[in-house]
Amino acid sequence: MLSNQQLAPLLGYNWRKDLTSGNFGSVSVVEKVDNNPEKNQIAMKTVKHDAHRSEREFSSHMKASEGADHVIKIFAMENVELQTVFFMELASMGDLFHLIYESPSAVPYHRFFKHLIAGLQHLHSKDIIHLDIKPENLFISANNVLKIGDFGFARSCKTDNGDEIMLDGKRGTHGYMAPEILVENARWRGPPVDVWAAGIVLVNMITKKEPWKDAVES
Repeated sequence: MLSNQQLAPLLGYNWRKDLTSGNFGSVSVVEKVDNNPEKNQIAMKTVKHDAHRSEREFSSHMKASEGADHVIKIFAMENVELQTVFFMELASMGDLFHLIYESPSAVPYHRFFKHLIAGLQHLHSKDIIHLDIKPENLFISANNVLKIGDFGFARSCKTDNGDEIMLDGKRGTHGYMAPEILVENARWRGPPVDVWAAGIVLVNMITKKEPWKDAVES
C-alpha cells in the first residue's frame, strides 16, 4: 500500500501534509501540479479499494454535493492498484470534533446547527441518506460554514420507481445511532436516523459532552 505522499505525484498532485490517518484510510492536503502561481489546495482521501463501496460512496457524494452550500464538494475518484483515492474540497478549519473537544473557543452552535439541518434537507431532497452524521464527519470552511462530508455509509433511500427503501441492521457510529437501529430485526427509515444524529451533534456542541457512548434500553 502506498502512502498519500507517494500516491499524490503519481496522480499529478503535490503532497503538502497529512491531516488524518486511521483504519478507514488517510486524508492529506494536496495541490494540482501546474504553472498557476495561485494553486488551490484540496483534500485527498485514500481508502482500501472496494469497487462496490467506492462507487456507491462517490456517486452518492457527487449527487449530494450538486448545488449544495453545506456539503463538501467532491471532484474525482481514482483507483490505484489496491487503493481508491477521492479528491474533494478542503475545509481549512478542520472538523467539528476538533472545535468541540480540543478548542477552547465557544462553538457557534446555533449557526452550525442551521447549516447541518440545511445540508441534511438538501441530501434528503436528493433521496440520499448519510447514515453517519457525527462531529468527525462535519467540516468547517475558511468562512465558518459547516459542511457535511465522508459519505462512506451514504446511499439512496428510494428505488428508481420512487418507493422508499426500508433499512435494517446496525449502521453508523455508536452514540449517534437512533433507537430504532438498535432494535433487533427491526426495519427503519433513513431520513429520521440522520435527524436523530444531528440532535446528538447539537447536544455535543452545547455541552461539549456526549450524552452517552452507546444507547441502551435504560
